[in-house]
Amino acid sequence: MKTYYLDTNIIIRYLVDDIPTQTEMVREYLVKAKKKQIKLYIPVSVILESFYVLRALYKRTKAETINALTSVINMDYLEVGSRRTLAESLKISEKEGISLTDSLCLCESASLKYQLLTFDKKLMMLSKKLNIF
Repeated sequence: MKTYYLDTNIIIRYLVDDIPTQTEMVREYLVKAKKKQIKLYIPVSVILESFYVLRALYKRTKAETINALTSVINMDYLEVGSRRTLAESLKISEKEGISLTDSLCLCESASLKYQLLTFDKKLMMLSKKLNIF
């Protein structure tokens, strides 16, 4: 079975629907993935970049952005790199008011059972306070 590695613009087209022909193409690939005709893989880096593109270029609120990306991550027929860590990072980013990158560092260090080393006082406090995994 063929596997496709998705780029940020694929996620953006799907979520924003600003170029209808491209959005339709993405939807066709999603249908094929749902039918298990192909595999679609989304790396962590694409979720991070999608977050910043939606916020900076499309002026989406943080809550809108987190909800949109969570819906993508929750599509069980997609392969998502570090799905559990990403899902938790999105929740913590919204709840604690920290950047997604910081939240991802927090969650990834916890999942690896590594102590987070940072000069960011809020992040260090959260690292000690939260029992994530």
